[in-house]
Amino acid sequence: MTARWTKEDDEFLEQGYRDGLSGQVIADRLGRTRTGIHMRAIRLGLRVLDERGDKSPQWIAIQKLCADGVGRSAAEIADAIGANRENIARLMLYRHEKGYAHVERYLTGRPGKALPVWLPFPGDDVPYPASSRNAQKQKRCRARKPVAVVERREAAPVPPPDQHEIIRALFGMGAAA
Repeated sequence: MTARWTKEDDEFLEQGYRDGLSGQVIADRLGRTRTGIHMRAIRLGLRVLDERGDKSPQWIAIQKLCADGVGRSAAEIADAIGANRENIARLMLYRHEKGYAHVERYLTGRPGKALPVWLPFPGDDVPYPASSRNAQKQKRCRARKPVAVVERREAAPVPPPDQHEIIRALFGMGAAA
């Protein structure tokens, strides 16, 4: 059984939500589970179940983190505020569609797709970078190479192996010697 909530715990929880700390960070500091933190926040009226608005603790934390005007990737934001990378990437894409965030630049020069560097403020996006010269060269080579057509030939029938003389005598199988 977990310990009862003290007034100090409730005050820290309220302050954490005002400061935009994630539920996991608050849970770690109070020695509780993230679910317990969220349930207590709902009971105290600190949190609505749908946190898509501007009062979302994660969104507030992202805005505070990027207040210096330096863009960050979803992974950097997630590590800084103690959240899940996929959730932050989804949140930034959602906010981008609504016009609340924009792409400052893209991280390139590594294998895979270019990663967006986000700023959680309205603004103009940088265009997605063109393919690298190596990728363009590979694309041209694939377009030029003819596809080899392999003809299928019927395999010659394989004669049955000579059977042992006892098998031949009993079952009449195989060629007689």
